[in-house]
Amino acid sequence: MDRFRRFLIVVTGVMMTSQSASSGPQDCCTAGDVENVQSSWQRIWGSAHTERRVLIAKTLFDDLFQFYPEARALFRRVGIDDPESPEYRSHLLRIAGGIDSLVHLLSSPNIIPEQLAHLGEQHAERPGLKKAYFEELVLSFGRVLPKVDSCVQAQSWINCFEKLMIVISAYIDNKQP
Repeated sequence: MDRFRRFLIVVTGVMMTSQSASSGPQDCCTAGDVENVQSSWQRIWGSAHTERRVLIAKTLFDDLFQFYPEARALFRRVGIDDPESPEYRSHLLRIAGGIDSLVHLLSSPNIIPEQLAHLGEQHAERPGLKKAYFEELVLSFGRVLPKVDSCVQAQSWINCFEKLMIVISAYIDNKQP
């Protein structure tokens, strides 16, 4: 494991451990935020809701594309030009599965750093990907999910996913040869 990856895993572990004990400032992913995120996700993520999963992922990215239309080009290889194509829908399900994994791992600070490192390495390989897209995607959670479930506390999603996206996007500027 290279030094950069080890560093991010340690930093993420510290960040996630401190969040679970914290009841501090609003921009921190607190234990209450984790509970809010996980309970709202459970309500909107039932196993019988495959179509809803696709729609949520599509709506999150449609929201992102309103602010960064050029980001659509990153999804050409998975058929974004035909949003109803099986390739694009499958990709959206993979994205929703990744979100599901991160939501469940929020309460597992010893495990989540490895998952974030894995996602960071995967995204670092994508030419043209920018940190700004991750930053905006965090805000997309806050704009989109309350429309799906009126009980969603948008700030909890922003607080928790901001920390996750910071770690994942850190790999973009530190690509390994």
